[in-house]
Amino acid sequence: VDFTTYTSVFIPYCTQDVHMGDEPNASYDGGPAIHHVGAHNVYRTLQWIFRNFPNPSQIFLTGCSAGGTPQPVIYDIINAHYNESAVKIDVVMDSPVFLTPTYFLRNYMPSWNVGTILNEIGFDFDTYMHEESFPDQILDYTLQRAKETDNFGFVTHDEDQLSIFYFTTMSGSLFGGRDRELSSMDPSFDKFDRSEAPNFGRRMVGDIRSQWWGKINDSLTRAMDTHSNMNSFIVEGNGHCSFGLNVPLQYTGFEEWVSGLVNETEHPDMPSSSPMVLLENSTLSPTVSPDIIQNVTLANMAARRPFPSIAAAAVLLLALRFLPARVY
Repeated sequence: VDFTTYTSVFIPYCTQDVHMGDEPNASYDGGPAIHHVGAHNVYRTLQWIFRNFPNPSQIFLTGCSAGGTPQPVIYDIINAHYNESAVKIDVVMDSPVFLTPTYFLRNYMPSWNVGTILNEIGFDFDTYMHEESFPDQILDYTLQRAKETDNFGFVTHDEDQLSIFYFTTMSGSLFGGRDRELSSMDPSFDKFDRSEAPNFGRRMVGDIRSQWWGKINDSLTRAMDTHSNMNSFIVEGNGHCSFGLNVPLQYTGFEEWVSGLVNETEHPDMPSSSPMVLLENSTLSPTVSPDIIQNVTLANMAARRPFPSIAAAAVLLLALRFLPARVY
């Protein structure tokens, strides 16, 4: 695919709501107002696109981190608009902040008011708003409504420290949230032997990483078992997304994987459909066999390609391709 023939539209990120908020005056602990208006920015940008690009022949939608999180929702809006023309739309979610622990769903997400954009696509927000399966339900809902010819890809590192950090904070385990709860429920918590802190910290980090990867594994397995047009690419080791997908391009197999994903007529050739296995080790060996994880394409760090790195950015990118104009 030659993206130099596409028109690219960038949607920057500054609203702290994964591009889905509808609350212009949120406040935390009496602080200044936070303008969680990501959904407004996205929707207005899409309206501009719809007016100015009425007949695209193909659309490629991607984004990293917070820009990857809302892509199922944005896909649904775009797909509904271009439904009559049956334009092909392919999606790559690059290191999305995907998991939503209950602590976050109950204590912080209400301040974003994401229900507005989710109700817009017909998703049953009220039923799942406090369920940890919330992101899985959105993805499943979108894939059920997607055209069979549209492909979805999920790219992540298996030890993404930034996503693990978000998972930890959203679980209430940092900055006193979960600790205060534990202290109030168990007085012995305050009598913890501080000399054990280093060992405890290492165990906690390992446990949290296992929880995060286990939940990501489960979510991807369910989605790929249920939907033939859902695929994933796992990069081993630590790393968060990088704008332009240049980091995955350093690994053997990614270019072929994503080229198949955006092919105009075919689904990518993926491994067998057996379920993924939860990794027991904290890292993967550079020579690890792809058989350790099923249903994904595992990049081998030993086959790194010489591409320069580019700083990460939580933006959305829409690339639209058009058929040549006819001359009459």
